[in-house]
Amino acid sequence: MKRKGNFGCLPTAIGSMPHTDPVAACREVARYLPEIPAWPQLPARSPLEGMYAQFSEGFPGLQADEGRFVIDRSGAFDAELEKLYQAYISGDLDCCPTGPGHAAGLHAFLSMRDLAPVAVKGQITGPITWGLGVTDREGRPVLYDDTLADAVAKFLRLKAAWQEKQLRTVARHTIIFVDE
Repeated sequence: MKRKGNFGCLPTAIGSMPHTDPVAACREVARYLPEIPAWPQLPARSPLEGMYAQFSEGFPGLQADEGRFVIDRSGAFDAELEKLYQAYISGDLDCCPTGPGHAAGLHAFLSMRDLAPVAVKGQITGPITWGLGVTDREGRPVLYDDTLADAVAKFLRLKAAWQEKQLRTVARHTIIFVDE
């Protein structure tokens, strides 16, 4: 039974699923959670869909280093950081998308045409978790660097807002979990 505007303890789910096929995962979500479906995160599909990598795309100075994510402040770091702050101040949600390589389940979910949910649920890694899992070149978590910690919070806020904008194309009501 569909209830407009009244969520009445309808179920949803955490995002992570063991699937590697985003279309099959979306079919399962739609089948079992038709009222409040959650787009499926697929960490078994690719390392880019892991907890830290999935929402890292576009962060200034981010580099993968032997399975770890590190911030390199050399090169164009300052210009990239300035661009992030300008996007944040101007509310430019399109500056920080999450591409299909990092979130195949999200993009497959957004392309589904047979959904009629009351709400949809998305998720994002929180700034504390992300900030403790990503380090500088010396191995220090970026959460302990005031400049980087602030940038992480703003960056993930833009990522969450971009995601919500996309999810609103599926349903008027959205729920975004910040995974901490």
